[in-house]
Amino acid sequence: MRGTKPDGHLTLAAEVLQLNVELLYLFDYYLSAQGERTLQQVIEGIRAELRAQLRTSPKAMAQAEDLLSRYIEYKKDLFVLERSESAANPPASSTSTSTSTSTRLAHRLERLQFIRRQHFSPAEVDAFFTLDEQRDADTVARLRIAEDKGLDADERRARYAQLDAAMPRRLLEARQAPLHVQTVEQAVSQMRAKGANEQEVYQFRAQQFSPDAAHRLQALEQEQLQWAARIAQYQAEVRLLLQLPEGALEMPSKLSAAQQSAIEASRNLYFSAQEQRRLAAYEGHAVGSINPR
Repeated sequence: MRGTKPDGHLTLAAEVLQLNVELLYLFDYYLSAQGERTLQQVIEGIRAELRAQLRTSPKAMAQAEDLLSRYIEYKKDLFVLERSESAANPPASSTSTSTSTSTRLAHRLERLQFIRRQHFSPAEVDAFFTLDEQRDADTVARLRIAEDKGLDADERRARYAQLDAAMPRRLLEARQAPLHVQTVEQAVSQMRAKGANEQEVYQFRAQQFSPDAAHRLQALEQEQLQWAARIAQYQAEVRLLLQLPEGALEMPSKLSAAQQSAIEASRNLYFSAQEQRRLAAYEGHAVGSINPR
């Protein structure tokens, strides 16, 4: 979590916490640390964040604490569900089952929906899980079309078109969001090719998304540029150390102890231990010659 800030933006109305999926984003941000922290430590971290965001409303704080408690119990039930399904299902290589994929998925989603409604009210289920359940139902319906051997290609396309036409607005917006991002970034590339400066790019992105999103995209680009620069410096240094030609970096299959030591020092100079896990993609070395951490 170092260098990040918690997901989720909580909103209040008349000192009442507004129900939306942002609250679950906040919970899951901290729950992702399980394994590095105990569950109790994770819960304390969530409570501290809730106190910081809801300090002006004890009523909303009590509401959030109650939701957190039920969300933890819900997650525990999901874990039990996953374990029971893993024990009940045959290995992936087995072809003995005659149950279709869509039927198995539909049964699983029914159990999932039942668990949700055990822990949350209808209003909470609608706020937290509507989009997920719409997406799941759409997936099952499309799987059933794909599995129907009685349909020809034209009939299958017609069935898919019917699903597209009946898709709920929220699900349609969620599916179109990545395409919108791609379209905006293509426009940004064209703006830069025509000489637009970074302030103009920022303003355009802010109009398409939001000022905060535009700032995050700008920061991400800077990180990518800095990463690319470090990769280029590292590769140039390795070429010099090993007297390799220009072009794609191809490590020799065998290196001397001195060469390995020099490359290790270069890695440590440019990259953290965690970043070094990504270096194999940039080294092109034979298996066993160098093992990134």
